[in-house]
Amino acid sequence: SNAGSISSGGYNILSDGSCSNVFTNTGDLLSTDPMLGLLQNNGGPTETHALLPGSPAIDHVDEWVCPWPDTDQRGVGRPIDGDGDSVARCDSGAYEFEPPTGADVSVTKSDDPDPVEVGQTLTYTIIVTNNGPEATSSDVYVSDTLPSGVTFVSVNTTQGSCSFDPLTNSIECNLGILNPSDTVTITITVTVEDPAAGQSIQNCAQAYMIGGGNDPNPDNNESCVTTGVRGVADLRVDKTDNPDPVLAGNDLTYTITVTNDGPTAATNVTLTDTLPSGVTFVSAGPGCSFFAPNQVICSLGTIPANGSVVVTIVVRPNAPGTITNTAEVTAAERDPDPYNNTDFEDTEVQGIADLSITKTDETDPVVVGQDFSYTLAVTNSGPSAATNVVLTDTLPAGVIFVSAVPSQGSCTYAAGVVTCNLGTIPPGGTAIVTITIQPTVSNIGTIVNTAQVTSDAIDPTPNNNQDDEPTQVLSGAGIIRGFKWLDLDGDGHKASYEPFLRGITIRVTGTDVWGNPITLTAVTDANGQFAFTNLPPGTYLVCEVRPDVISYQTYPRTGPICPDSEFPGYEIILGDGEIREIAFGNVFDELYFEPMALGSAIQAVPQRDGVLFRPQHAFLVKELQVEIYDLHGHLVYRSPWASDGVLWKLQNERGQRVARGVYLYVVTVRAVDGTVLKGKVQKLIVK
Repeated sequence: SNAGSISSGGYNILSDGSCSNVFTNTGDLLSTDPMLGLLQNNGGPTETHALLPGSPAIDHVDEWVCPWPDTDQRGVGRPIDGDGDSVARCDSGAYEFEPPTGADVSVTKSDDPDPVEVGQTLTYTIIVTNNGPEATSSDVYVSDTLPSGVTFVSVNTTQGSCSFDPLTNSIECNLGILNPSDTVTITITVTVEDPAAGQSIQNCAQAYMIGGGNDPNPDNNESCVTTGVRGVADLRVDKTDNPDPVLAGNDLTYTITVTNDGPTAATNVTLTDTLPSGVTFVSAGPGCSFFAPNQVICSLGTIPANGSVVVTIVVRPNAPGTITNTAEVTAAERDPDPYNNTDFEDTEVQGIADLSITKTDETDPVVVGQDFSYTLAVTNSGPSAATNVVLTDTLPAGVIFVSAVPSQGSCTYAAGVVTCNLGTIPPGGTAIVTITIQPTVSNIGTIVNTAQVTSDAIDPTPNNNQDDEPTQVLSGAGIIRGFKWLDLDGDGHKASYEPFLRGITIRVTGTDVWGNPITLTAVTDANGQFAFTNLPPGTYLVCEVRPDVISYQTYPRTGPICPDSEFPGYEIILGDGEIREIAFGNVFDELYFEPMALGSAIQAVPQRDGVLFRPQHAFLVKELQVEIYDLHGHLVYRSPWASDGVLWKLQNERGQRVARGVYLYVVTVRAVDGTVLKGKVQKLIVK
């Protein structure tokens, strides 16, 4: 029932185009800002929106339409030439704009820097402008009262003069007459002092005509600026730990002192402590909070210049090693020395590790010149890992170092000491080191090897960290020696006229002190002598290997029966380095005393470079000589006497090779009893 219609009479101004189909008459403006003031009492019976300078509504109605009505809503007559073009036209709307008169003096103020630090210079710039339309009717004055917390330094102006009154802490400037569009710049310099730190200071400047002239816009006669003031506080952080070293699983206390060396108070002070890995947070002082995984943040508030705050943080290290704790402090103020805002603290964490060492020798006793090894077992019975485990083995003086092989880590040898860096041994773990040495003659007797082990961990039972191992060193130079003789009278005693027998094999069998089987043989020399040297201690059976021609052994007559024989030998328990003397005596069958039988027992063995004449039973022959004849009986070659045999190189007495053919030879033998026996003549074919 309230429905109606709108029609345009023209010269309307709309800020948008929502009614573009209605407002189409002369002078209608769509989507145009009318530039209106607030709805307020501008005079007249009702409130109105005043037109602002530059509004498109000023003088918008053509002069042939206006005046009707002849006053605006306030009762102000119209038209008025509002745009200054000397043509009076009506304004659109309920308000007739009246152009200002007098001088519109404005002031603007700025600061630099903002924020400013205590001790820095702060510059205020004041710009005073006459926006017209007329020149000021009297001199323009500027008044500026400085805020507390600053100290006046200087003031300069581009026109007129300024002065500072320390009693009132204010600046007064007389800028003189300002014509329209005149601008004057005033520069005020101050120094910011400590009391202003952490605050905001406000400074205002007012401009006015001293004679009270007409200022159509008094609202722009004052300008204020607020400047943030930052303090300068040299914060310093120092950290200590206690105890150091600390046992794993025990509490460790960090004491952190935050000091403000000024010059101003430090506000909003925050301490951030980054805990090392491998620790458990226990507690921290007031104002501190723990944030997983490893940060303690403490809000310390304000610390005055030259003041300090102490913070205590307690942690519990879990494993041995070196841990590093870092603390850093910050504040709202600038810190002129940021390098002392952080501190680090290293703490040695010692584990509790019960290390033990056991040592065994591979062979005991051992012979001089024989390699043997020590086996060293280093065991960690816990409860913590043992770090930086070092095994030190002091070798007996005089031994020769051969090698050191660890199951982990590495070993070095120097000046008789083996040092093994075994690294870390976990709880329940064992590291093995094998050290091989060779004893020398100077070590004969008992040598003692000592080894000990250390680590970075605390050892609750250090008495098992060392072990000694004694080892008996033998010379291994035992000797069993003797002779073999022809017992012509069979009485078992060596007579001076009874000869020694050479070429007889003597055998030693048995076991040494380590249980190793020993079997050795020796052959009697030209003097019937034999010897077994460098024998280790042990139990031995010494027997002769009897030739077939020996019918009876006359010495020894008692003792254990030798293998493959009905005759006894010697059972000898040989000590280290001991020398034992023995002898064997025998008689022969009568056959071997017949000259022809002995002389015929000569073998002629062809060789690549001739013919070798040797006795079949060398132990019966002391020496022999060979004569070679041709078939005419002429001597071709006669050898010198020889004990082991004669090698005829198929040469005559002059060293010339003989011709192929048949030759005769005769062998003369001197027996061990001194008898000279000449054999039969036998044939020899040279091809």
